[in-house]
Amino acid sequence: MVSRLANLSALAALCASTAGAATADAITASSEGCVDSSSMKTCVTNAEGALGECGQDAQGDIQLQGCILTYDMTLLGCYIESCWNKVYSCEYQLVVVDILSQQYPPPEDPVPFWPAPDNAPGGCVCNFGTIWDNLSSSLNQLTSTCNEYMSSVSSLQSCQCCAWSSGLSAFYGACPGYDLSNYGLAAIASTAATTLSMSGTCSDLTSSVCKGKFGIESQDNGVYPDPANLSDPGSKSLTTTQGSGPLTTFPGGETVIAGTFLNMPYTLTAASYNADNVEETGSSTPTDSSEEDSTTGSSTSSTSTAGADSSDSSSSDSTNHNSAFRYGPLTMGMAGVITLALVVISL
Repeated sequence: MVSRLANLSALAALCASTAGAATADAITASSEGCVDSSSMKTCVTNAEGALGECGQDAQGDIQLQGCILTYDMTLLGCYIESCWNKVYSCEYQLVVVDILSQQYPPPEDPVPFWPAPDNAPGGCVCNFGTIWDNLSSSLNQLTSTCNEYMSSVSSLQSCQCCAWSSGLSAFYGACPGYDLSNYGLAAIASTAATTLSMSGTCSDLTSSVCKGKFGIESQDNGVYPDPANLSDPGSKSLTTTQGSGPLTTFPGGETVIAGTFLNMPYTLTAASYNADNVEETGSSTPTDSSEEDSTTGSSTSSTSTAGADSSDSSSSDSTNHNSAFRYGPLTMGMAGVITLALVVISL
């Protein structure tokens, strides 16, 4: 059995492992190509300033994380009001991942424009909603399935190996050929290896064992990767594609949406479409990067239904002040799901 202290130590290692890469190469929120680029730029800049002030006043990590969560939630409001044509982009999806990562248990409120539908207008080439759902489902089996084998150490470890491996296979299956090492793949593998104290013990996993005995399926055509010895995922970088075409009308239907998210009420009004703003960047230019950047918007959060993006650009026009906090959320990776997995293993 793995102690709760060991699990928390593994989570700390996960947080540290994703932080360094983020500052070097990150997808950042950008007002370029937004339906209301001026408002988006102001929203992001104001939110970064608020994050800096909040971070300076924060007393300890818990309060700082609260600043970061507000920052991320606010950014969703910026997108939905001023940049709704990019709500399926890589940059938007990664902000959603960051918010979900910080919540345990996961929020019951639906997340706006998440998950992205297949072939979404301006959608990210990697659907992080699919990765997240598959990862969550796989790691939930650490409790729902593996705890049934508590009386057998070997069966319990094999089951846990299969669950972690299934979660990792989601990265390969949902986005083959893309390097997602800095988006949770490498960090989760490291956490799995540390948590289970593995030294090659999860090698040679097969469908007959994982699916046949435990009912744990691979998300990558039956392949079960060894967390301690991952194969090369590929070298392609994230891009935002045209998908089915540019989004020129607000995807949520009504342009004024209201509700609650994480017990916070919000009212958001979508800006009118401005073709001149959207065309400034050249809508076919992809976003290229390798780690999530959390940027923020207004203090309103958001919950809606569908959305998309007509284009995306990796360049950010927001200023880089408050850089100490700018990449804070990136240290969380997919910590919400990982926290769940680490806690249930120690029960």
